[in-house]
Amino acid sequence: MPQRPLVIFLIPTLLITLALVQACAPALAVRAVRSLSPEAEEIQADLFNNGAVDLDIRFATGKADILPESQPLLDDAAAALADIDREKYVLHVVGHTDSTGDAALNMSLSQKRAQAVVAYFQAKYAMPWWFLTPIGKGETELKVNPEKTDADRAVNRRVELVLVEKDVK
Repeated sequence: MPQRPLVIFLIPTLLITLALVQACAPALAVRAVRSLSPEAEEIQADLFNNGAVDLDIRFATGKADILPESQPLLDDAAAALADIDREKYVLHVVGHTDSTGDAALNMSLSQKRAQAVVAYFQAKYAMPWWFLTPIGKGETELKVNPEKTDADRAVNRRVELVLVEKDVK
């Protein structure tokens, strides 16, 4: 019996495998989009519906060091940001403080904290520098004023993500 070259058997197998991969690719892409955690879905909904979302990011007291317990929230935020059209939008990362301490120091601290969040997104998720703008607001936009309790101050200490449509001319 004459032997057939191995290539004759491999080519149909490769073509069938390629066809299966191409057929499954759209379903895999949809599945990836739908795999957001409930927290990431909520962040994404707030961004698209309200244009902004407040994140309760924890930092070391008086510093811009992100505490480890805040990393899962930042990871959820990054997942929510993955589908944003970066040709159409930019993201302002806005740091806020409470009114404890010197106003000038709070302004500087809020800027450093916003920069820390931007650095986290860039280092871990390779988000481009031109998409993220860190902004420090200090104690200029308190949600609770006057601050009477620790809970009031905690509400005011936040990082806000603001989705801003680019000016297209």
